[in-house]
Amino acid sequence: MPKVYLFRHAQTDDNANHIFSGTRDVTLNETGIKQAYDLQKLLAEVQVDVAFSSPMRRTVETISIALKRHTEVKVCLDPRIRERSYGELQGKNKDDIARESLPLFKLYHRSYYTAPPKGESLYSVDMRVRPFIRDLVKNLNEFNYSAAICAHSNSMRGMRIFFEQLPQSAFNKIETSVGQLFVYDIEGFSPSDVTF
Repeated sequence: MPKVYLFRHAQTDDNANHIFSGTRDVTLNETGIKQAYDLQKLLAEVQVDVAFSSPMRRTVETISIALKRHTEVKVCLDPRIRERSYGELQGKNKDDIARESLPLFKLYHRSYYTAPPKGESLYSVDMRVRPFIRDLVKNLNEFNYSAAICAHSNSMRGMRIFFEQLPQSAFNKIETSVGQLFVYDIEGFSPSDVTF
């Protein structure tokens, strides 16, 4: 039965220091490297036929370590599952932004339709991830493949909504820790289930 092994990239210094990373191409820190090896242990004995990653360094590093025991699996880089751009907030400390204006912080951080200045809204992220989900389900069902996917907290929201069959209203409330793994059976899911 095809499965999806979905995980968020492991820790970076930006994560540890509450910095808006967005499209900053940061690398894993020492803790993150350990977390990636923890994922490797969890995935060591499972079947992985294909793998997908955001093209950002923190996801590529995570999945490269996590799948070291799956030497035959090629990792496909897919920009549709890259992190959300936080625009002018990137590189800034979340706690500082919240202290300056908590209402604006909440609006830019978690509003579905409102984007940070020169950044992306969660809606925009959702709309670019949905075609990835549709293609994923189609191909995994067609070839009876299981897939490992390394993405980001925001790009994972749409995938979790879909596979966990959560209401769309939960999109901006979903939280995913760095290095967290989710496993889904995709039997019964169809590409036609992905709506726009």
